[in-house]
Amino acid sequence: MLYLLPNLIGETSKEALFLPIGLEKVLKEIDFFIVESPKAARQLLKNYTLKNSLQETPFLSLDKTTTRQDIEEILKLLKTGQTGGLIVDAGLPCLGDPGSRLVYQANRAKVAVETLSGPSSIIIALQRSGLYSQQFMFHGYPPKKPEERKEFLEKLPEKVVHIFIETPYRNEYFFQDCLQTLPDSTKLSLAVDLTMEGEYVQTKAIEKWKAMEQVDLKKRCAIFLLYK
Repeated sequence: MLYLLPNLIGETSKEALFLPIGLEKVLKEIDFFIVESPKAARQLLKNYTLKNSLQETPFLSLDKTTTRQDIEEILKLLKTGQTGGLIVDAGLPCLGDPGSRLVYQANRAKVAVETLSGPSSIIIALQRSGLYSQQFMFHGYPPKKPEERKEFLEKLPEKVVHIFIETPYRNEYFFQDCLQTLPDSTKLSLAVDLTMEGEYVQTKAIEKWKAMEQVDLKKRCAIFLLYK
């Protein structure tokens, strides 16, 4: 069995609101963990009773450098009857991270996969935005080069909510490109530090954003939602 386990989005005093009650029971069944980074996984697991001690439980890496052979080794353990738990650094596995590669191969190998509910910054931002979400598209990261980024924004289809994440050090560049490139009537929802202290969620037309004081986005986790 492979369990897809939730992690918190960031440090919060509201942990009980975002992690399911069943997580504690499942963690007592797991023989080894597949993690994006051991530090983030240990931060979550230190508060729970595991099948074995945290020090004795194996941690296998799954990130962008993981090879097909590495995934095959994980599948061998699962096919011998061991139970694995996949944990990413924040939120739910397989949404914009390498976990989907493992799940794809697990499905092909007929390894049972079970998922637990938990927080997703993408979904929480969409819910909190107030934007009409009958149709939405998650684009992941926008283009890095300013010219390509602006051209991409100009060509976004209308009547669809477009969702982006960005690295903290590029947040302000992307925000300014949205203000300078998109029509004033475009709605922009900015969701920052979701579930954490200092959480900030606002949805306004571009013309309103231009008229207000600059939001501090430095070194903060942000989700951008656009509706033209």
